[in-house]
Amino acid sequence: MTHSFHDRRSPFRRAAVVFGACALALAAPALAQLGLPDNVVNATAIGDAEKQQITKHVDSFKTGLTGADVEKSRKGLLAELNKTRGVSTAFRLEYAAQLLPIVRPLAADVKDEVAINATRMLGELATPEALTALAAALKDKRPAIRLVAAMGYQRTFAVNSAAQPVILTRNGQTALKDLDVALQAEPDPRVADAIVLSMVAAVDADQTRLPGLRADAVRAISGAIIAKARDAKAISFAGALGRAADAMFDLVKDVNAVPRELVPDAAGVSGAMFALAIRTGCTGLSPAQRQEFEQVLIRAEKAYIFSRKKLEGTQPADLNLSESFCANADKFRKDAVTALNALTDPNKPYQLSEARVPTK
Repeated sequence: MTHSFHDRRSPFRRAAVVFGACALALAAPALAQLGLPDNVVNATAIGDAEKQQITKHVDSFKTGLTGADVEKSRKGLLAELNKTRGVSTAFRLEYAAQLLPIVRPLAADVKDEVAINATRMLGELATPEALTALAAALKDKRPAIRLVAAMGYQRTFAVNSAAQPVILTRNGQTALKDLDVALQAEPDPRVADAIVLSMVAAVDADQTRLPGLRADAVRAISGAIIAKARDAKAISFAGALGRAADAMFDLVKDVNAVPRELVPDAAGVSGAMFALAIRTGCTGLSPAQRQEFEQVLIRAEKAYIFSRKKLEGTQPADLNLSESFCANADKFRKDAVTALNALTDPNKPYQLSEARVPTK
């Protein structure tokens, strides 16, 4: 499965500092000489000599993380973790161990630009300790910091899927719990969307590197979205709800690949969307809200249909809930209730209780 998150520049982010051409020309050669050699970045074991080189490299950039050079310093430090020549696990762990004491307090800095850049670094470090620091950043009072923190989880799962992981499945499970708690408390729809995206990234994680995490992630998404859909302002989180429904559809559309035990959780997300639509109704929604939630219903119905096909062997007829949602309230309610009855029927294998998807 592939998912993308559109980078929407936060209004909280300060404008980048523009340097003169002469200053850049003078700085470039000095910065170019600060990269670490291959034998350090690729080292299978880090000894005292390598540690000293890493410390010297970190020291050359760390003061810039709090000043006008903050973005340049962040890029200079992270360049060592993004080299195509390969980064060893031993190097990543040592590099993160030296950077984390510097970066962790900066993620809470009063200056937005400093805090944003520091929080971005935590996601790139992608270690268990960095995940703990991201959990703290998810509680920051500033939406911009929470947004970057949420995206940091996505990056952590991606990094640990692309190479020998430095986190374990249990670290991923803890991260999913932190994301769940954050989603329930999150008032900003953009941040909620990023949180769900990171949970989806755990679904997509390499199962050979992080065994069992996919099942944990599917269950976490299902539980979190069912709970969020009961929020009094749930309709405002259509972006996050739709992303979750999309992920569940991606999961169940290949009926031969998805494990049967995960299908009820995927169907539960659809049930939560149907129940929310029944409770909310179309009346009072702005044209933008109406259009966005109709898209949520399209995705949720697709996941519902393929979930039933997987578990029952036959594909139910299309209900076209998105079309009747605002055009024919009586038909919509009748069809949505029919779908919910199938998901909450104790004689069917979905195990979704009516209490979890209330329609009133």
